[in-house]
Amino acid sequence: MPSIRAVGYRQVWTYLQGKDDLETMTEKAIIATRQLAKRQFTWLRRETDAISFQTGQADLLQKVLMVVMNQQYSF
Repeated sequence: MPSIRAVGYRQVWTYLQGKDDLETMTEKAIIATRQLAKRQFTWLRRETDAISFQTGQADLLQKVLMVVMNQQYSF
């Protein structure tokens, strides 16, 4: 099943099987999450028509809504 290949499942299974302790499982899950995030950022950089938004901007919601509604907005 694809759902059990999600980040963290493998680490939890090894913990539940007694192969890793809680601290090791947590560390391995964090590492796997970081690796996935790196792969996602690499993939997104190759997307030429992708639109990026910076979190923390006061008008972030308005910018996203304008793009979603196909209105032009200058970044």
